[in-house]
Amino acid sequence: MKTAISILLLLSCFSQFCYAASEEERKNKWDKLREIKGETTLILDPKLGEITRSPNMVEPDSNLAEHFSSIHLVMIVDPDNQQKFKLDMIASYRRDQWINYYLAARKEGGRMALKKLSREENCDSGPGCLRQEHLEVSLSFMDLFNNIDGHGLDIVLRGEEDTDVHISRLYLLAMMQSMTAFDP
Repeated sequence: MKTAISILLLLSCFSQFCYAASEEERKNKWDKLREIKGETTLILDPKLGEITRSPNMVEPDSNLAEHFSSIHLVMIVDPDNQQKFKLDMIASYRRDQWINYYLAARKEGGRMALKKLSREENCDSGPGCLRQEHLEVSLSFMDLFNNIDGHGLDIVLRGEEDTDVHISRLYLLAMMQSMTAFDP
């Protein structure tokens, strides 16, 4: 009996260690600037300019926002050398109705420009329809810069159901360092 309890205790400790290690690895992913730069894509477009797209921030941290399968930070430097930042987001959910996002705002106040790029649905399998809303939220340099020292950027998306989106300060810092010559 003591042997069985010892084995169960050992297995429990080992599984907690593995969970903690993977959680720590997920949190530290954005500390590794070389890894971020390697996953960042750069496109030169003759009309739009230089487009830099971050890796999907949902992959290492699925708790960023409920319903979202893809969130990318995008920086565009147009031919006139003006910088623009945006979040390119895809909401994926299985429901009978669209969430139909119509407004984006900073959690501490202030609206943000929200553009609906597309909507798709697939009602072939499972309960409800698989729905995807492709959205774009415009950001300013100050939205990014002001949230590097705090706990990150918090955005509320309003629709039939409100969704909170949290972008960690480590992600913002890593992306600013990889996309620009920014070094705090």
